[in-house]
Amino acid sequence: MVIKMNVPKLRFREFNDEWKKEKFYSCVSITNGQVNPRDPKYCNLPHIGPGNIEKETGRLLDYNLAIYDKLISNKYLFDEKDIIYSKINPHFAKVCYPKFIGLCSADAYPIKPKDNKLISGFLLYLLLNPKFTKFATSVSMRTGMPKINRDELGLYNFNIPSIKEQARISDFLQLLDKKIELQSQKTEALKLYKLCILKYIFSSATIKTKLKSIGNIKKGEQINSEELSKSGSYYMLNGGTEPSGYLEKYNTLENTITISEGGNSCGYVKYNKCKFWCGGHCYSIENKMIDNHYLYQLLKFNENKIMRLRIGSGLPNIQKKDLENFELSIHEKNDQHKIAKLLIKFDTKIELEQDLLNLLLNLKKGLMQNMFV
Repeated sequence: MVIKMNVPKLRFREFNDEWKKEKFYSCVSITNGQVNPRDPKYCNLPHIGPGNIEKETGRLLDYNLAIYDKLISNKYLFDEKDIIYSKINPHFAKVCYPKFIGLCSADAYPIKPKDNKLISGFLLYLLLNPKFTKFATSVSMRTGMPKINRDELGLYNFNIPSIKEQARISDFLQLLDKKIELQSQKTEALKLYKLCILKYIFSSATIKTKLKSIGNIKKGEQINSEELSKSGSYYMLNGGTEPSGYLEKYNTLENTITISEGGNSCGYVKYNKCKFWCGGHCYSIENKMIDNHYLYQLLKFNENKIMRLRIGSGLPNIQKKDLENFELSIHEKNDQHKIAKLLIKFDTKIELEQDLLNLLLNLKKGLMQNMFV
């Protein structure tokens, strides 16, 4: 007979004891009382809400030091040990560990660990664990906007190690989070730097032309969704920023620029490096006049202006005639290749840094799955 032990698949080698099974409320307490943020005792404290929390990492993005809304409601007071857990959509199950005293929105719970059983750092990753999110979702109230049920949340059963092992896990994952944060900042800084260079370069372009003079704009072909699958040789690009699915045929060659025709992301510019299927809510550009990479960078720089061509409120779209008449300022042919070559190097660097960030995020995801029971 095999006895299943409550131990994780991956742990630090100095620990080998079994994790103890606990109920959520035996290890934590959720703040119940609210305070008036206009009270002089609280008015100078930082104010945070679910919108200040990054979903994937639990990073606190920013917060306010002053109250501007005259109709603002009561808030929860939290301290250095509290973990903030968002309980309502659209920020459902966001988690952060502020490590300071402040006020949080009533749309979130301050959850405090009981010192004899749990530490804040470990509690943070316990709440970020997909297993906990799945449970919280299952006990959320379904009337109107989903909202986590506080009482049922306390029934969650989970396993915890000793305080010493909790601290080891917490310290390790916080170091990884710091690495992820620094990598994210580096990637965003490169994107911002490239944007500044784009502004500098394209502000010097003097030749005015319309997009229809550069290339032929062609609308894609709609395909039955039943033909699409989750994997395949070629992706199908439609109105969004990501593939709608995959299939075994294509209608557009590689190195083609597309512009989304309909939906919330209409106007989105993409450079397609491989063969693909261009859908009915997507435009492709057959460019034979100027450097193709140069045209992509120019259109990407003007993406916000292109998006403003959209019409309609329900399902917005961009009319072909408006796209054809979109005016651009371009450089002389001799300069186009030089500019494209420079900007391709920037894109390659940004892609490499983004790939590293994705690897770190996937590493954390894998560790979270294997370091918790």
